[in-house]
Order: sequence, then C-alpha cells, then structure tokens
Amino acid sequence: MIYLMSQPFTFALIADSHIRADDETPSNEYPSNQTVNRRNRAVIQAINRLAPDFVIHLGDLAHPIPALPAHEKAMKQARTWFRELTAPFYVTPGNHDIGDKPRAWVPAPEVSAQALARFRRVWGPSPHAFTHKGCRFVLLNAPILNSDLSEASDQRRWLERELARSGERDLRIFLFLHYPPYLVHPDEPEHYDNLGQPARGWLLALLKQYQVEALFAGHVHNFFYNRHGKTHLYALPSVAFVRPAYSELFRIAPAAEYGRADMEKLGFGLVIVDEEGARLQLIRVREADVAPAFAAPRLADGLGVFLRQGWADAVTLPYGNLDEFRRKRARNDYLLWALWDLGIEKLRVPVDDLADATSRDRMEDVAALGFRFLCFSAGLPTSEMANLCRANERLLAGWEIILPTALMERAANALDRLDWPIPCYLSRLDSLADQQLSPDAAEIDHFPRHGFPLDASLDAIPRALLDAVTGLVFRVEPHIDPAAGVENALKRASALGKEAIVHVWLPRAGEGTAFTDDEAIARRVAAARSAAHAHPRVSVYLDALVDHDRGYHPRHGLLDRRYNLRFAALDSL
Repeated sequence: MIYLMSQPFTFALIADSHIRADDETPSNEYPSNQTVNRRNRAVIQAINRLAPDFVIHLGDLAHPIPALPAHEKAMKQARTWFRELTAPFYVTPGNHDIGDKPRAWVPAPEVSAQALARFRRVWGPSPHAFTHKGCRFVLLNAPILNSDLSEASDQRRWLERELARSGERDLRIFLFLHYPPYLVHPDEPEHYDNLGQPARGWLLALLKQYQVEALFAGHVHNFFYNRHGKTHLYALPSVAFVRPAYSELFRIAPAAEYGRADMEKLGFGLVIVDEEGARLQLIRVREADVAPAFAAPRLADGLGVFLRQGWADAVTLPYGNLDEFRRKRARNDYLLWALWDLGIEKLRVPVDDLADATSRDRMEDVAALGFRFLCFSAGLPTSEMANLCRANERLLAGWEIILPTALMERAANALDRLDWPIPCYLSRLDSLADQQLSPDAAEIDHFPRHGFPLDASLDAIPRALLDAVTGLVFRVEPHIDPAAGVENALKRASALGKEAIVHVWLPRAGEGTAFTDDEAIARRVAAARSAAHAHPRVSVYLDALVDHDRGYHPRHGLLDRRYNLRFAALDSL
C-alpha cells in the first residue's frame, strides 16, 4: 500500500526499562542487574543522537512493583532520566507500573485504581492518543483490560470512538500497549504473556475493522513478530534483561545467567514511517559502559542466504516459571531481527516450506516485510509443485530445479506441459560419475553436490530445457575466490542468454572437523558482497546463515545457534 504524506519521519520505542532507585540494592542472583540503570542512560543518549520526532515507552519503566516501598523512588528516578530526552515522550503503563492484569494463578498485585491514579500524576493521561503528520498514535492501557475497574469500560468506549474518528479522517493508525495480544496464534490459551479474553478478541476485531497499520507491545522481553490481517504485530525486546525461560527457543545451552544476560538480545526500536509503510529497525544494546548502542552493518547488495534451520515452527515451552499451570508456545523470531540487521531479504528454502501449511503461512507473514523466497526441489517438477507456484507466486523470487544430467531431457517436457508460472533456474545434481573416482579409491562421497561447477561443460543441457528456464545455478566452493566465481558464472550464463544464480559456500574444514575461523569467514563474505555489488544481474546466495554445529561438516555461519551475530557478520565490510 502507498500512503500520501508530507514527508517521512521516525519515532523511537523503548520497552521494559526496569529502572531501579539509585539507593536500591540490586538482586545478588543476577550480576547483570547492576548494569540496568547504566544501560537505560545509554539508550536515552543514543535516542537523542538519532533525533526521532518522538519517543514512546511500552511500559515497565520501573522494576519494583507498585506494592513495594521502592516503587515510588524508582519511578522518580525514571522520570528524572527520561526528562533528558530531547524529543516528546509518551508512556503506556506496564504491569510493573500499575499492577498485573486480572488473573488468579500468579501471586502478584493486580492493577488498582490507586496505582493507575499515581501513574497518571507522574506520566500523564492513560489511555492517550495524538496525531503526527497524518498518523494517529493510540496508547492503550493494557493491564486494566478485562478488569472490573470503571476505567476498563471507559477505555473500551474511548478506543472504539477514537478508531472510528481516525478512520473517518483517513489517518494511518498505530497502536501501543504493554501486553502483546498473542505470541503465535490469535486463539492460543491465555498465559502470562498475552491478553486474555474477551479483551483479546475485541481488540483484534478492531485491528481488522479499522486496518490498524501496526501494533507495538513489550512485556515479554523478547522479539516476536506476527501479522493479523493487515496489521503488523511486534513485541519488542527489553532494555534491561531477557526473560530466561525463552532460552528454550534455542537448541543450545542458554547464555549467561541462564539466558537472562544474553546481552545481544537487548535493544530498542526506531520506526521509519514513509509512503510505503512503517519499518521497524531494532538497535541492539550491548555492554552499557563500552558500546551502549549499535546497528549492525547491512550486507544487502542483493545477497541471499541458505535458510537451512527450521524457522517457522513454534516451540512448546516447559510449564513452570511464570506459567506453572499452562503450556506456552513461542516461535524463534530472532532470525528476522538478524536478517533485518544484515539487510538480507532473499531466502533459499526447500519446497517442503511451501507445501507445509504452517511454514507457508509464515512465508506469507514475512513477505509482508519484504522477504522473498527462492524455492528449490530435487527431481522432475510435478503438477503439485506448479500449483503451489501459482497459488504463492507473490512470495517467490524463483524456483530452483535440481536434476542429474540423466533427467534433463524429461524435465524440458515437464516444464512445457506444466506451464511453469515463475522464473525457473536449472541446477545440476552431481552423479557418482562426476566424482571421477580412481580405481583404487577407498570411499565415495555420499553428500549431494548441486549447482553447476564453474568448469563443467554445459553442452549436455538439452536445447529445449535451456529454452524453458530463466537461468542456471552455479556453485563457488571454498577454494574458489567469490569474485572470480561470480564473474565466471555470469560470463557462462550470459553466453547462453541466461541469468545466473551463484551459491557461495562459506569455508568448511572436513567431514568431522569444525571450521571456526570467523576472520576467514568474514573475508569470504566481504568478497561475495563485493562481487554481488559489482554484478547486480547475478543473484548470490551464501551457504549458510546459521552455525552448522552438529552432524557432518560443522562450521560457523553469520549467526551462532542463539541467532546472535558472529564476527563474520559484524566485520565483513
């Protein structure tokens, strides 16, 4: 959708600061608590340098809850520091600010009229709305939803009127609250980290009715993304700490403090609003007194990546921690954060992702963020695959058909018969004969190799198949310089009037030896990026994005298994 507006602008988002009073003794159980206040000060300074039009806080400004004596001191401390922001500052309350949402199974004080009145005296009206450059920004009070407070019914009527008036004025609408409506699915059971019914259903219906552009929430201290109708739903990371129970999302041991001090996952948001939409950039907050805020380099330049790990399924977290009586499901969306950081939008995935309903729905969601998929399959194309292409053409950058030479003649007839609806690229699957084994060879290589070698003859490709495909897929193995490989692939494809896709293998050591030289990986990624920039007609895909740390050919990628950026991602420019 294209919006009419006077000029682009930015606003910043902060979630879950958990500021403590200066004289409050941090918990001895978590050493990272001692750096929370410094990290908040660093974020305020970083936001001032970014000079957004305004700043919105998504709740939990203070750590002590309203029932504790230290709450008022911590709130005063937070107010003093946030006054240092040079941009207008708006706040929507969290459960640490006015009390928890109504529920019987957690022994925490629920939201109260007294705590809400105290919050309003310090931070201003709640709920609240304002207009800026053709957009309406609506700050909702989430803890009072589903409560018996008169403020809850007042807010319900207020929001319905507010959205109706904004719709009549043709304003773009953005909504802000503390609790996310849901983590995985709108019908999931209520738990500690989502909105309960009936408020959830009421709010989601309003999002669709008034085509709210985006909703931003906090509370979970982790990053999650969903799409409800046309509304982008974001849960932002915390400035203070990671909720450690969500370390279950990663198939690796948790970071320091049982996952709570996974510092690479702390951050704040900057939203760029223009005619094309609203783009969230997450800015990581590292060690508070060393490098308080940074944005990762963007590889971009048309680079894509092999998406080998499963990425769309939700994980069932163990019951316990803050949800003792309920299983909770969540999805690892740190992949999206990393891809945004790196500016990578092209993802290579198997046909299984398109055929599976769960991953296909997820592809639909992230396509709304600008991602596109190069789908691949091995063997002759089928009518089922062609139908998948037609039904999901808007998601796909192309289709890679991987074939041994022996099947290429039949593939030409299949593509012609199926009337393949999207660009199709031919990739060769090496056969046993291609290994050129010596008579005294002790072993054969069982690992499939695909993509035309740069020195392979292309004469065996039937003319009819060559006419049916858009381009050819080549591989650049670790011993080949990416610049030379990309240039060679382009030359060979162009000689046949075809496009080129190039797979650049990141370094590997051997079948049972890990390659962990991040500097060498960074040099190779930088070379691939330069080659892609020099030859924009070539689509270059890096293999692989995430560490391959089990199985054969273990090796580092651009991200570790917690989906944090490795040195190769940070230093490849």
